[in-house]
Amino acid sequence: MTGDRYDVAIIGAGLGGLSTGIRLQAAGRRVLLLDRLDRVGGLCGTVDEGGRQYVIACNDFGSGLRADLAELGVDFAFERTCSRIQYQGRQYHLPPTLATIGRLLPHGPAIVRHVLALRRAGRAGYQGSAFLGPHLERLGIGGATADLLMLPAYLMGVSPDRFRVDALAHEFRHDYGYAKPLTPVGGPQRFADALLLRFRELGGTVRLGTEVHETRPPGALSTSTGEVRADRIVSTLPQPGHYLAEFEKGLPLSMLWLRLDPRLALPARVHTHVHFPPAIATWFRALYDGQLPKAFGFHFFASDLGIQAGSRTANVYFYLPRDSEEDESVQRRAMDYILGQVDGLLPGLTAALQEVRILYCLSSDRGASLAIATVAQTFKAVDSNLARANQFLN
Repeated sequence: MTGDRYDVAIIGAGLGGLSTGIRLQAAGRRVLLLDRLDRVGGLCGTVDEGGRQYVIACNDFGSGLRADLAELGVDFAFERTCSRIQYQGRQYHLPPTLATIGRLLPHGPAIVRHVLALRRAGRAGYQGSAFLGPHLERLGIGGATADLLMLPAYLMGVSPDRFRVDALAHEFRHDYGYAKPLTPVGGPQRFADALLLRFRELGGTVRLGTEVHETRPPGALSTSTGEVRADRIVSTLPQPGHYLAEFEKGLPLSMLWLRLDPRLALPARVHTHVHFPPAIATWFRALYDGQLPKAFGFHFFASDLGIQAGSRTANVYFYLPRDSEEDESVQRRAMDYILGQVDGLLPGLTAALQEVRILYCLSSDRGASLAIATVAQTFKAVDSNLARANQFLN
């Protein structure tokens, strides 16, 4: 596979690489996409484990994605779903239902003060109001109201005292639409494959299972499938200096893969279920400081991959303490907590649990292959760990 020359070679066929390739190919460039995996999508996809498909990430997207796909010429079906946050025994939905609006009414005056203060801070360049936690403290907003307003920090994996308030404005400035989530029909791998199809329709070339060994100027790439020459080389892989110094880098996600009895009834049209304990400022700071708190947040997704060999698959995402992600005792304690709380979020789930696997460091910095290959521990539902969880629930 030598001798061909391209206008642009893109390293990495995740969603960023695919969308970049489509735009460049549509602009008349001759583009080559390279990826070391045997599929496109990167972390946004599915993987086969034990004869069943499990989602890695990208379970849902903001509604603003539709406009981006229209620009790319990609036609793909999404389902409108909602997210459910369970906090102190109460349920809050996004987009808000009438019941959610009613539950938020007591917090209304404080929420209005928060929004008005954000607007004033924006006009002043966010001087003196850089971080969400201190911003709410200055406004005298605490307790349950502060916890609910700090939910975006949890979802981004950043401690509220390090979460920049100007990041909240990005949701509206760029019309991401995260408050109105969309779920890709058939799962994220099908969505990534649709982007690949569009890229190929435009005449683009892709080489999967190709490791890039070295880049050599001017425009030469040494790869496991031969040398590549291109006028421009674009890498979508994380590089030193890519993160702005003023923005805090979030904790990497860890994940449980769940294999469930398909007879378990899950709420219709609710795709994300969030366990959100009180005092996020305290428990998330503990995670930042490398400690596993007694209570912490996690969120559950049921995959849209159907029944597979008598099971359906699902995911639980959570954060392990900084620099303790590979500590098996910490992993096990975290899993014990999750399995001890998940029935309060979804009644009957532990009884329907057939198998659970824990994966750590689901992060683009570490790469998708690590998240897939590094299965720290596997536990069967008859394991004493799950028996202890059920005893705790009883």
